[in-house]
Amino acid sequence: MSSARALFYSPVFVVLAFSSVLVLALGVSRLGYSSDSPEGYSELTLVMTLGAQEAAIDTPMQRYVARVEAAQRVELGFDISSVIIEIYKREGERFQKGELLAQLDARRLQARLVELRAARDRATALLKLADVSLERVKGLRGSNSVSAQALDEASRQKEASQADLRLAEAQLATIELELEKSNLFAPFDGVVIDRTSDVGRTVSLGMPVLLVEQSAEPEVRASVPLDVAKSLKIDQTLRLTHEDRVLEGVVTRIKLSLSSSRSSDVYMSVMTADEALVPGEIVNIEIPASVRADGVWLPLTALTEYGRGLWSVYLAEPDPNEAIKNNRSQIRRTVVSISRVRGDYALVTGGVDVENRGRVVAQATHRIVEGQYVRTQPTSSVASK
Repeated sequence: MSSARALFYSPVFVVLAFSSVLVLALGVSRLGYSSDSPEGYSELTLVMTLGAQEAAIDTPMQRYVARVEAAQRVELGFDISSVIIEIYKREGERFQKGELLAQLDARRLQARLVELRAARDRATALLKLADVSLERVKGLRGSNSVSAQALDEASRQKEASQADLRLAEAQLATIELELEKSNLFAPFDGVVIDRTSDVGRTVSLGMPVLLVEQSAEPEVRASVPLDVAKSLKIDQTLRLTHEDRVLEGVVTRIKLSLSSSRSSDVYMSVMTADEALVPGEIVNIEIPASVRADGVWLPLTALTEYGRGLWSVYLAEPDPNEAIKNNRSQIRRTVVSISRVRGDYALVTGGVDVENRGRVVAQATHRIVEGQYVRTQPTSSVASK
């Protein structure tokens, strides 16, 4: 009895008994937390995956200098030669379409007009006389009182009188047109920029008298590289900055042909402006840069260092052997390389593509290891709650 009691209190017996209890406790714990039951599943580590979350990447912008230009800028002049007798507008003054801007000395034209009107009246009278003479000769010819030659001459005389009248009327129309061109009218609503001639000066055909600009809404012209111009579309909205103001412009025209500076011109209308832009002002235009993205954008929190310049991410792969539908997944580690970093995101290539991007563990990767079973929840579902 004493030997049995001594064996019961011996160190060997105590160690064996403690080991048995520990193994039994671990088995019960393993059984209680089995992933085949909802209770065991609830004890799995919860990890957040990307799901359908899109990468919030700021698009890089390219800045170009643009110039504000008037819709039309024209040098106005006369279509005939004469002396300027009046210029009704000065620099900075505005005018309306059809308004008289300048006038030439038209006395010589007016005298010529009187002369041609008299020639027209004379041709009209001669035509009437030829017509009466022809009718008289026709009557006499019926009684054989005149020869056929006389009838032909009367007919030709009437035709000649008709031609003389048409000539007089054409000459009269020409001089009336020249008289009209002695007045310089505004082709549109605008403002005078410069007076290039003065009263008393003899101007020749086409010599500019006034430099004017149309007062309609000005447009913005930017010279950009050809590939940038091709990336733009009509009615596309762009951001403009002028001093401390931010404006909104809409592309109206794109000239793809190259200029002498090997650039293309893009024209825009300004949509939002608290005050009108003045032609000649300089503005900055921001155009989204076209960036070729070969890879997948991931948040930096999903990346862990792998070594030798490589990085890794953890993928939560669905467990095909789970007994119940409870989103249990197993962690798999895959190696990626970083191509570009922008803000809080990195463009990676390698073991992640658009198909499995949604299963990437988004954050707290220090809590998991490869092969571990976890519960998953997409970050997109969290953001929507």
